[in-house]
Amino acid sequence: MGILDNVTSGKIKRKRKTFLYGTHGIGKTTFASKFPNPIFIQTEDGSSDLDVTRTPVLTKAGDVVSACREAIDSDYGTIVLDSVDWLEALVEKDLLNENFNQAFGQGLVEVGRRIGAVLGLLNKAVDSGKHVVILGHAHIKTVTRPDGSSWSRYEPKLGKHAYAKVSEWCDELLFANTVIKTQNKQVGMKQIAVGRETEERALYTTGSATYDAKHRASGLQDQYNLADFDTYFSDLA
Repeated sequence: MGILDNVTSGKIKRKRKTFLYGTHGIGKTTFASKFPNPIFIQTEDGSSDLDVTRTPVLTKAGDVVSACREAIDSDYGTIVLDSVDWLEALVEKDLLNENFNQAFGQGLVEVGRRIGAVLGLLNKAVDSGKHVVILGHAHIKTVTRPDGSSWSRYEPKLGKHAYAKVSEWCDELLFANTVIKTQNKQVGMKQIAVGRETEERALYTTGSATYDAKHRASGLQDQYNLADFDTYFSDLA
């Protein structure tokens, strides 16, 4: 029997690998807490105001790996790593303690490799029927074109090698930010502000010149209200 005798067709339903990054205090942890039966593996204390199940704040990369292994074999429905940029800092600390040769960018490459190893481990969680959600912080970076023009954009607060691993790994790369809305009125040829500004916390699933985002799910909208997890999760299915 050949390989082509075992082909399949159609969509394959499986649990999701999600990377959500955003500005400080936007509600990333709250959003992740709405995934089914989550366990938070903490490298920072971001969930203290939420009624969730969590590990202590882990201060060694090896402990994060051990916690992931235990969570894979547990009855939890979702593993949340909060956050990957703090995990990256723990890996960097390990390299310093190991006197790792970081010349010619080798340290950055090794950090990316070790982050990739954690992601490979978390693939086993998805294979076992669990969602995986990784949280990260955003920072602002200036992008300059060859013609000298420039603009600011949000990017995950990760080294380029670690970010490349995370971006390749995830099914959904989501960005959360605040949107300012003003009520306007048409007066002649102009739009005049007539109401006070309101803030909405938005979740973006597709990228733009000012932030990275992507997804592999055919049913997702380009933007959601961050508080409307149920609509997002329903569209994801």
